[in-house]
Amino acid sequence: MASTTMMQRAAGISKLRYLTAIIKVRETGLRYNYTHVQSFRFLISRTGNKAQSFIGIRSKYLFVKPLSTSENSVSQTPSYARGQVGASYNRGTGVTSAVIEDLRIASKEGKLDEAMELFRNIQQQGIPMDSISYVCILQCCADSKALEEGRKVHEHMVGSGFRPDVLVDNKIIEMYGKCGRVQEARQVFDKMSERDCASWNYMIAGLSYNGLAEEAIQLFNQMKEAGERPNGNTFLGVLSACIRLGLVDEGLRYYEAMDKEYGLLYSMQHYVCMVDLLSRAGRLEEAEEFINKMPTKPSVAVWETLRNACKSRGNEVMEKRAAEKISEMEPNRLVPRSNLSGGGAAGRWANRNNGVNRSSGRDIGMDTDIMKSPTPKASTVHEYRAGTLSHPQREEIYAKLEGLAGQMKEAGYVPDTKYVLHDVDEAQKEIALMHHSERLAIAYGLISTPPGTTLRIIKNLRVCGDCHNAIKIMSKIVQRELIVRDAKRFHHFKDGKCSCGDYW
Repeated sequence: MASTTMMQRAAGISKLRYLTAIIKVRETGLRYNYTHVQSFRFLISRTGNKAQSFIGIRSKYLFVKPLSTSENSVSQTPSYARGQVGASYNRGTGVTSAVIEDLRIASKEGKLDEAMELFRNIQQQGIPMDSISYVCILQCCADSKALEEGRKVHEHMVGSGFRPDVLVDNKIIEMYGKCGRVQEARQVFDKMSERDCASWNYMIAGLSYNGLAEEAIQLFNQMKEAGERPNGNTFLGVLSACIRLGLVDEGLRYYEAMDKEYGLLYSMQHYVCMVDLLSRAGRLEEAEEFINKMPTKPSVAVWETLRNACKSRGNEVMEKRAAEKISEMEPNRLVPRSNLSGGGAAGRWANRNNGVNRSSGRDIGMDTDIMKSPTPKASTVHEYRAGTLSHPQREEIYAKLEGLAGQMKEAGYVPDTKYVLHDVDEAQKEIALMHHSERLAIAYGLISTPPGTTLRIIKNLRVCGDCHNAIKIMSKIVQRELIVRDAKRFHHFKDGKCSCGDYW
């Protein structure tokens, strides 16, 4: 009955409107059983060869998704779908625009695996890509921190003889910068025959976030010498560099120059940067005064920046004031630490579900890390949570951590248990620290990759002080570069040192 109704409704629809309807099916993710799919194919077969070619690529989405548990459902594997796509490539020119559009849509939706599958099919069939398509998939790789995938796209571009425009080059720079490969980003930047403001911005930001803050400021000066006018995003990168170097006075001058020299408006992100700059340097009173004099209402991010600095510097009175401001704006964002740890100073607060309070055992974890180790084909991704591990090699991972613990103590590592807020004894606190998610990720990387392989860790929170110190020592013991991207920046650990210079 359903398929009959669909056929009746489609009887008077023009080819263009019908194809539009098919696109809407794909975009909305509607579910159809096998009878519906066959009805679509029957109707499309009557619209001409070009339409058949077009629907061939679209049918992929109907077959890929499990539709129901009934015997009449379609549950073919993605390989079947790829067969449908491949079979449709040579049926006409209409499929070219369809597969390119699908690549753009998947990329914009952040579906990296799907986008790369389409990209591989495009490569195999020799379908030319345009600038917009490259921009979309490179942005997806950048947002996913997918270095190997991004490299493949870049290599394909070079190998195909495609001449990138400024927009494409900018995305390549952004991708490498976000993936921690700032040297490769710089190579692309230096070879550009033409640059715009965004080109400079991406490069400055990449240098700054990867611990090369001095080079970021030097590049900003080169930007001005080249006659390129900076914008608000430029100054975000420059202020971030000042934060990482502790250049408070220089940062204040850059902040004032935005208004006085360039007539730029401040955004909330600029205010956050200034509070971060002042408070990290220990000038907490100035930071609070800056907030109180802001011409607009401070955001939660502004107050959280101050609160985090107060917490790290032990200023409980100011921390409490900042926490109260946050609670007024978002009542459910913070909880008293005493509620989580069973003790502690009254009035001290922690973010709800932000992973600060970690388990002393292996059963509870909030903090999440993703470990990426490069392989010849793509980035291999594994996810870890603090204090818990459901992994087929869990015993090997824990054994590696225990072995490292002994070596680290011999190298001078002393656990800083203040980062464990639960009310447990010192021995349990040390175990909790050793089972922080970034350490689980590193341990797995060490047992599963060849010696000397660089490990890349993507962390959803700011790395704690004890882990920062521990990973520095680990990098010297294992003689590897350990790259950790936390919520704030990249940390490149190598030979017992970190690119941030212990200022983060």
